[in-house]
Amino acid sequence: MVSLRSTAVPMPAAGAPGRKRRRVILLICSLSLFMTYVDSTILNVALPTIARQFHVGVADLQWVADAYLLVLSSFIMLVARSPTGSAAGGSS
Repeated sequence: MVSLRSTAVPMPAAGAPGRKRRRVILLICSLSLFMTYVDSTILNVALPTIARQFHVGVADLQWVADAYLLVLSSFIMLVARSPTGSAAGGSS
């Protein structure tokens, strides 16, 4: 027989500490998204110079952009899942 009970994690209290923690998590997530956007913009601005300096084509530049953003996003996920990361519920 399958149990239909909810196993959801309870939300923190609606008081000041819970609200402050949620705002800090939102701020951290927003800043990481902003930094990813800024980094990808910087990379896209630098691509023509990279192409001239290394004499590479468009396909190679696509590999550079994809590899850079893949490593960056993987690093952000790794840091967020670390035991000391704020989003992972580490001790403060």
